[in-house]
Amino acid sequence: MKARTYLLFIIAATILSSCDSGGKKETAIVPVVQHITPVEFNAKRLMSPVVVLDVRTPEEFSEGYIPGAVNVDYNNNFERTMAPMDKSQTYLVYCQVGGRSSKATEWMIRNGFTSVYNMKGGFRAWTEGSAGQ
Repeated sequence: MKARTYLLFIIAATILSSCDSGGKKETAIVPVVQHITPVEFNAKRLMSPVVVLDVRTPEEFSEGYIPGAVNVDYNNNFERTMAPMDKSQTYLVYCQVGGRSSKATEWMIRNGFTSVYNMKGGFRAWTEGSAGQ
């Protein structure tokens, strides 16, 4: 009985795997978060239409931010605020050191945003490096 079940399984698998879809193979492109350096972040910010998203608290934002940034606090209604946003827009995301922005960008990709960049090292790295000069 086991041999017969196994044989039926092999036959079914062979038939299913040999089905032709007209020669076309559909492959879905799954967007991923791209982690970029502060210098790369700055270049993208200056060279293309993007939304620069600061996910720090309003208090952190008031102490300094990247010019043109929009503040959406990751810890306070981030998901509700971002849900209706244009998912085809390019977003450059940062926080203080990279933790919250990593979580924010992962959430964005899972929720349909297609072009999302996370700045490695966050605002601290941007201000300490050559990008913020």
